[in-house]
Amino acid sequence: MPAYVSLVQWTEEGIKRYRDSAERMQNFTALVERSGGRVVEFRYTVGDYDMVAITEFDDEQSGIAVLLQTGALGFVRTKTMLAYTAQEMREIVARTG
Repeated sequence: MPAYVSLVQWTEEGIKRYRDSAERMQNFTALVERSGGRVVEFRYTVGDYDMVAITEFDDEQSGIAVLLQTGALGFVRTKTMLAYTAQEMREIVARTG
């Protein structure tokens, strides 16, 4: 199951409406679940990024679709990385011969 780590920053519109952030997080979680995924972890942060989300999806296309829909709302921008468990990394390394 593909997993993603997303570093999230509020856009100018997002920070103006920071009071709605918890509700938007609930909406994001619902979108992820409707898309066959789950939010593994979500944290608000202080520093270069405002939030960090770890999500899992049944397939990569579903994960990317959710990111596109979320970004299109205009409240956040993300930097997202595909993430692997230790076991998945062992299997990747085993393929290198």
